[in-house]
Amino acid sequence: MRCPQCDHDQVFPGAECERCGVIFARLRHANPEPIPTARPEEKPEEDQDVPGGQRIDASGRRAAAIGFGLAALTQFLPLLQMLIQYMVVLVHELGHAAAGWLFGFPSVPAFDFVYGGGVTSHTGRSSVVMVGMLGLAAAMLWRVRPHRSLFRIGLALLAAYLLLLAFGGDGAVIVAMGHGAELLFAGLFFYRALTGSGCHLEAERPLYAWLAWHIVFFDLRFAWRLATSGAERANYAAAKGGGHWMDFSRLANETFSMPLETVAGFFALFCLVPLPVAWWLALRKRLVASTLPIP
Repeated sequence: MRCPQCDHDQVFPGAECERCGVIFARLRHANPEPIPTARPEEKPEEDQDVPGGQRIDASGRRAAAIGFGLAALTQFLPLLQMLIQYMVVLVHELGHAAAGWLFGFPSVPAFDFVYGGGVTSHTGRSSVVMVGMLGLAAAMLWRVRPHRSLFRIGLALLAAYLLLLAFGGDGAVIVAMGHGAELLFAGLFFYRALTGSGCHLEAERPLYAWLAWHIVFFDLRFAWRLATSGAERANYAAAKGGGHWMDFSRLANETFSMPLETVAGFFALFCLVPLPVAWWLALRKRLVASTLPIP
């Protein structure tokens, strides 16, 4: 449904508008006429000529462009880059912590005031946490059972989860989800910028785009330097007091047994994924809103 006050198309219809915050019940009380909705046979203009979806509105395209410009400018302003990088560090450590909890390890993310950056502390695996995670997975599968495709995806993810536990791959996932969370959040931020989903103010959209572009730019530059510069790889190996404690060093040495530059090269390719995927999902916002948990 569309908000009668700001004309925002609600992604998750509720008691109030996602954009302007107006409460629909009060509008209906003030104006007893029913809120107009599009007739089933009518096709909104924004949906025309886009197979299976809708157009990115002018606000979304403008937000993406402004965000791109701000992110490009940020690369040349070290102080601003340092300030925004604290947010990236927080997202990175939250990724480690969330993956740790997922596999039964109580985890606490924090900033590293000794060596810089961040650090996440993990305790031993807890059987209580594991039972809770499996129970949550079962509850989610039960909830989505009417959606066959989504139910099958859930079963596949649960099977992959159990295989990782059985073959000891959970540790690699926990390590990889630091940088992985950065890319996931970049995609989520870009989706919000393009669609306005979850935004209460129009100014939020270019800010989300700025964060998304900055994360991708930063990670691409980091991966390129790591893949092409021996000095950069030496500095990376010496971080955190030396001993190859950094994420990509651990993945290269402990998990994949491959050169560090190869791992960095694969990460550079993954950096190209989140923004196009977010754009694709934004074009199909109405189609996926009822099935994908995108806030």
